[in-house]
Amino acid sequence: MEGNYNYSAILFDDTEVPLDFLKKDTVYDIALFKLNPTEKQKINISPLAVLSNSQMSLGQTIIVAGIDNGFSTVSIGFVSAIKQATASTTGAIRTNIKPTEGFSGRPIMDVNGFLLGMYGANNEIAPYSAIKNLIDSVQEKPADKAPLKSVQ
Repeated sequence: MEGNYNYSAILFDDTEVPLDFLKKDTVYDIALFKLNPTEKQKINISPLAVLSNSQMSLGQTIIVAGIDNGFSTVSIGFVSAIKQATASTTGAIRTNIKPTEGFSGRPIMDVNGFLLGMYGANNEIAPYSAIKNLIDSVQEKPADKAPLKSVQ
């Protein structure tokens, strides 16, 4: 993903917005990008609300949305297995939905629109906890900032 590539996102109103590549998760094979709109672009996007693995249940109805060959698609299924992450293992979600080519990057949501996870490049499902860890790993933390100096 790194290198001299130009990435962009096409929003629902067909606006094309440049993206900055931030980081890749090699366990789930997902990548994190940041919208980088031009000065003329006004972007109004609300983040999805999230549910942690511990808030999911077996048999819970899920929705997977995406685009296949130019067609908007929605698949409805259920959570068939949940493996909680431990200090030495990664968490996992299994569903009864059979992923096809192009499922990578699709969000997995509950019927209320809460984000549960996302399909990775190998059709592995990255639970929200893995996505959050990736986001947290690139966010600026107070320790990363220059210390404040007091002036008297």
